[in-house]
Amino acid sequence: MRRAAGLAGRIGFAAYAWLVLGFLASLALLAVVLLPGQRRRRAVVYRLDRALIRLTLTPLRVDGEEHLTLPGAFVIVANHASYLDSFVLAAVISDRATFVAGEVFATKMLTGFFLGRLGIEFVEHAKPDGTGGTTPRLAEVARSGTPLVFFPEGGLSSSRGLRPFHHGAFVVAAGVGCPVVPIAISGTREMVPPGRRLVRHGRVHLVVGAPLHPAGSDWDAAVELGERARAAIAHDTAEPDVS
Repeated sequence: MRRAAGLAGRIGFAAYAWLVLGFLASLALLAVVLLPGQRRRRAVVYRLDRALIRLTLTPLRVDGEEHLTLPGAFVIVANHASYLDSFVLAAVISDRATFVAGEVFATKMLTGFFLGRLGIEFVEHAKPDGTGGTTPRLAEVARSGTPLVFFPEGGLSSSRGLRPFHHGAFVVAAGVGCPVVPIAISGTREMVPPGRRLVRHGRVHLVVGAPLHPAGSDWDAAVELGERARAAIAHDTAEPDVS
């Protein structure tokens, strides 16, 4: 009976979470269609992300949040364990920050339209630097004072672990001369593992590390910056290091 009650509770929570997500997603879609200006659309969508966390009663703890208030340009990098990671980050970062996503999302009709209206920067991960030749464009975005948000692992994996990083985020940061802010995300994989649709109730913990400054502007400086950022995230995440 206890097992049956537990299963019923998990299914009930998952149904409720999907209902809330569907309602808020509808509002977000209306916002990106009707509102003028990317910054305004983004502000509404990010607020809806915060509402999703509150309405699903998801405890969200953020340590080091003061590192997200840097003036000027900076690059945020975070580990990627679940589809929830984007929602969680959008709930805590400034609406002036722009996410960087794989160009595969741009090819999906509704997703590409939605993300495009938010000003998401699409990149192709096949190049060795992980930017698909988009480094100059992303560098210009950063130079304009817009923080960029990367998931340098480049995608999701059903296996636990912090995977090797693509170098694109660090090439941009080194080239522009702006700091990198590492963020370790824990708890999202337990709530929504890759490939699963049953949402579990859980807790999310973000550790925002101190800004890391590049030692130069060349490839070696970018690689070294990436190693430091990955070490910081590996130290603070609950995921094992599988490099």
